[in-house]
Amino acid sequence: MRKLAIALAVIVALLILAAGVILHSFDAERQHGILSSRLAAALGRNVKLGHLGLSLFPPSLQVRDAEIAEALGFKDAVFSTAKSFQMGVRLVPLLHGRIEVPSIVLEQPVIHLVKNAQGQWNFASLGAGPAAAQAGPPAPGPSPGASVPPLEIAEIRLKDGTITVDDFQKNLPRVTLDHISVAVTKFAPDRAFDWAVSVHPPGPESGEVRANGRGGPLAKQNLAASPVEGRAVFRNVALEALAPFTGQPGLAGVFNGEADFKSDGAKAEAKGTYKAEKLRLAVNGGTALAPVSGRFEVTMPEDASRLLIRRFELACGKAAAQLSGHVAFGSRPDTELRADLRDAPLADIAKLFPLFGVRLPAGSSLTAGTLTAAVRAFGPTAALKESGTVEIRNARLSGYNVAGQLAKAVRVMGIDTGGRDTAIESMRVAFDADPSYTRVPSASLVIPGMEISGQGGFNPAGALDGRGSVVLTRAASPVGSLLQKATGSANTVPFRVGGTLEHPTFLPDVGKIVSQQLGQPSSPAGKLLEGLGGLFRKKK
Repeated sequence: MRKLAIALAVIVALLILAAGVILHSFDAERQHGILSSRLAAALGRNVKLGHLGLSLFPPSLQVRDAEIAEALGFKDAVFSTAKSFQMGVRLVPLLHGRIEVPSIVLEQPVIHLVKNAQGQWNFASLGAGPAAAQAGPPAPGPSPGASVPPLEIAEIRLKDGTITVDDFQKNLPRVTLDHISVAVTKFAPDRAFDWAVSVHPPGPESGEVRANGRGGPLAKQNLAASPVEGRAVFRNVALEALAPFTGQPGLAGVFNGEADFKSDGAKAEAKGTYKAEKLRLAVNGGTALAPVSGRFEVTMPEDASRLLIRRFELACGKAAAQLSGHVAFGSRPDTELRADLRDAPLADIAKLFPLFGVRLPAGSSLTAGTLTAAVRAFGPTAALKESGTVEIRNARLSGYNVAGQLAKAVRVMGIDTGGRDTAIESMRVAFDADPSYTRVPSASLVIPGMEISGQGGFNPAGALDGRGSVVLTRAASPVGSLLQKATGSANTVPFRVGGTLEHPTFLPDVGKIVSQQLGQPSSPAGKLLEGLGGLFRKKK
């Protein structure tokens, strides 16, 4: 035991002696210049380092107050700062004046990402070499353009980082992402490496975005063109907090999803699944009454000018719409989307009506039937237009009686109005809309005893303006005779629509009725107005 103790004491003494030799021979000023130059060469940017110290347990260089210069053409002087970072080093090469770095750990870095008015990102030139030389004083030691071997690092870690994003091309408000963690292993700029990222997006503390995958080799002239692939997971992301980043101020809801993505440095693609709760799409729009979910598959071409939507499913309950098209970016953003819905359960799809500004009469709901629709959205993204057709079959509108609202006289004819509800045998509506108005060039509705047709429109506030006619398919002969005298037709009653979508009003179209009456051999105005008495009064 005594010999073992002596041996251990000798080893400890030798370690202490070796540590003393290393510390005594460590030239902080010289290594400061070498390290700055190596980093500048790797990044293609001037690098400024603060105090540099050496720690032996574990062997590492301790650096405080590090700065990476901004790219040329961008107004800020600094691209990134870090309060401190630690670089693991190999001691023997260090004694010979060489820095070999097995690991780097950055503490609380702050990175400023900027897209200028021309659509160029400030990070794209990282690693581009001397061509990306920066403004500001050069780093001590050899110039960034000097011939130095590329850094090879076994592990890079970023802890508790913050990223700010400014998009001056779209003039969007600044977005800040914090609590960022990054891990890169087996890094070398000229070959592939593994990476993992976690981000806390703006919004609730429970929100998180995590991704991991493989990237590289790095593209020397444009970092954004480097190949990358991986998988991303989104948990409890507040969409309204990302509105400045997405450019959609009305977007809101809680988003969860998973996506696999891949880019070869030119074309990028992603596919996955999502679920959004309490979804809202527009500032003045409503909120979906049930969660929305589905699968998606999108592609972005090499010029990143647009997002191609190869498949996007919008599902609620057993109803699912299929969307495809594209969204273009740049100085003149535009959208071209098509949506198809086939025989969807109306009770499910009606829960999404508020998303698209569809409003039912107050107190009513659709409780049965199916819906088929073909819709196109197109034009400038900020002023999107829509057009399409919607068909409903075998439906029930509970809490609102269309026949009773059209005319009190329906009850006299013995037509079953369905009590408080409306049984809809079929309904077809064609529409085209822009942000200022929705036009309905044709609409038809078949309910028991009535065939209704018309046209009109409504504004964003829901104010209605339309006209149409009711064909009574079960009018008894005495009633038909009365209608003939009153309106000039034995089974057709013209009407006008006013009020709002929630509270529509129906009135006789006197001008149309007079026109019909003028075609009759005898049509005293007094008899006309007398015949209209009681017609189109609401049930009490």
